[in-house]
Amino acid sequence: NQMVYANMARAMFEISKALNFTKTKFIVSLGCSIATYRDQEAKEQYRQDFLKNKTIKVKSHWTNLETALIEYKEIELEILDVLPAPEGVSGVYNVPDLKPTKPYALIDLGGYNSQITEFQAKPNFETAICGCNGFDVLVEALVDKCANANLCDNTTLIEGCINEMSEYKENKNEEMQKIIQTIEKYIREDYVENVIKASILKANMKLGIYTPVFLGGTAKILKPYLSEAFPDALYPDDMIYASAIGMYVRTKKHVRNNKNRYMVEGE
Repeated sequence: NQMVYANMARAMFEISKALNFTKTKFIVSLGCSIATYRDQEAKEQYRQDFLKNKTIKVKSHWTNLETALIEYKEIELEILDVLPAPEGVSGVYNVPDLKPTKPYALIDLGGYNSQITEFQAKPNFETAICGCNGFDVLVEALVDKCANANLCDNTTLIEGCINEMSEYKENKNEEMQKIIQTIEKYIREDYVENVIKASILKANMKLGIYTPVFLGGTAKILKPYLSEAFPDALYPDDMIYASAIGMYVRTKKHVRNNKNRYMVEGE
């Protein structure tokens, strides 16, 4: 959509600016859902949608890194190719201690969506399950839970409490403590047990055989609770940028294997 295209253009501009505009041509790795990625026709259409406008013209004031002077720049950035990348599994390339031949359950918890994928040597996209169990859905459920208990219906407060639980626990107000108890009880007993564990089993991956690998920003927020329920689980080194790092690794490998196609020299 237009937001994704705008973010892609902004990223290209910031990277080019950081390199003093010495690089203006890009091979872009662009995240997509597993549902799109495993459908060859949909994946190619996704790629072509972002190749319709291959030239991006930007006008901006910037600070020249070599002269330290503020200059006005009209720059033209070019997209050489777009490589769709599966968001739900790309972060696996950033997970330490992962042994590729062992069986893993990759659980990607995003802002709204969630994805569970079997991984052994490579991801099994055909059996992957795509759902809506991300952070926003969890917040909605907790707002309803707290409202029904006559505690709170303030979405911003509950969202902040989930994000910064340790700080909110310092508030000894009785009502605040009841909200915290309700949120933690729901996360442990409903979200982790009845949503996450149930989804793994639905994907035909038995716990104890498949080691969970949690990916995505929501997994970072909920890591204390996930670690309680899944003590053997693995996590990326950088949970916020794991997917971006993984896409970068995949893209470098692709370009390295197709240097003639892209006329690329060196790394």
